[in-house]
Amino acid sequence: MPLARNPAALAPGMVVGAWRVVGWGGRGSYGVVYCVQRSEHPEAGLFALKLALHPRDERFEREVELLSRLVHPHVPRLWDSGWWTSADGVAFPFLVMDWVEGVHLYEWARQRKLSFQQVARVLAQVARALEALHAMGGVHRDVKGDNVLVTQEGRAVLTDFGLGTYPGARALTRQAEPLGTPQYLSPQALHHRQRFWRRAEPRYEAGPADDVYALGVTAWRLVTDTYPPGERVSPELMSGTSPELGALICRLLAEDPAARGCVGTVAQAFEKITETAERTGAPSIPRRAADDSSVGSTRWVPARRMLGWGLGLSAAVVGLLVALNTGGMQHFQPVEGPTAVAQETRSQDKPDAGTAGMAEAVRATRVEGSLPVSEQEGLSLDLSKNPLPGQRRPPCGKREIEINGGCWVFQVNMEPPCGPRIYEWKQGCYLPTFDPQIPPTSDPP
Repeated sequence: MPLARNPAALAPGMVVGAWRVVGWGGRGSYGVVYCVQRSEHPEAGLFALKLALHPRDERFEREVELLSRLVHPHVPRLWDSGWWTSADGVAFPFLVMDWVEGVHLYEWARQRKLSFQQVARVLAQVARALEALHAMGGVHRDVKGDNVLVTQEGRAVLTDFGLGTYPGARALTRQAEPLGTPQYLSPQALHHRQRFWRRAEPRYEAGPADDVYALGVTAWRLVTDTYPPGERVSPELMSGTSPELGALICRLLAEDPAARGCVGTVAQAFEKITETAERTGAPSIPRRAADDSSVGSTRWVPARRMLGWGLGLSAAVVGLLVALNTGGMQHFQPVEGPTAVAQETRSQDKPDAGTAGMAEAVRATRVEGSLPVSEQEGLSLDLSKNPLPGQRRPPCGKREIEINGGCWVFQVNMEPPCGPRIYEWKQGCYLPTFDPQIPPTSDPP
């Protein structure tokens, strides 16, 4: 079989190193994932191969180095890494990881009535994975439910270490801004991001306390279907949860990093809640109605914190500024079979924005739809103040940005003038996303 020229166009049967492609996984701006088998030992099962879309991408070297140091039951195992050479003689790095059958954390929660015991057990497993990472001096920097896979048996696997760092890792960005998903950034990271926006120094050095805070945001959303509110969080805001679980989650969201505790202590606390629930018989956690407008509401920056920092910006404006530095993820048809536990590349506008959840990309549904007919020519340079007809509304999906009540995808490798059918906003180019169930309309916005 002839070699392909495009790393995103490998056909079943093609070979990458010691691995034979058997199916398509998913794609982001910097990498593509394939389902593969060992060429000489197909009976060994399925694996996830992530291949760079850009030659000699240094993100892969960092990811391989980090994961090669981690051996943990709740972290995907790294099996191989190397280089694939295209028909043009261009070398692209790749890595191979476990292929695990599961769904990401929030989808797992939506599929069942969860008990406090189940929630605490899964969060404890994620905390234990972070404990192993922190013990070697590493930091994940993108902890969230979309980067946690849960198997049918209830085993959680923390994925997506592409944004991670470790002692001795060379910085790949030139900006001072912290990396990560805005809704999950700690107050310290958000403060730094606003103070040193678009500057090269001083760099924000994320630490274990940032991962603990992000775990708290993940836990809050898992229990309530919402992000933490702007005001001070309290267990009373998590209606129906146990006092112990609510108090623990609120502790993880403390503004003082020292008050959050180390992740090992956090894991022990979740495990204690699990044991107590097993003895007493844990009730199910109430789930909000699907049409509740607060479900999935976006947390950007609490207004009270911003006032305390004296930055003079409203939480909404700050959120939009933060969003400008976060790229968009393409959505693709789900692959048949298990979900890949591998790291897909993050779409960001920085050279080293890192990588992000292939597990999400593998299961993502293609976002269909186009701009209304009347919008396809002669686009205004300004986004509409209201969502377009049929446009996806919050909660927005992974790699989507909420602007003016609609969901948009930032076009990473594009600068104004953006061209036809693409909107320009704040010196960036954006495409709206549409729900497949809602057909586009020709009505003007």
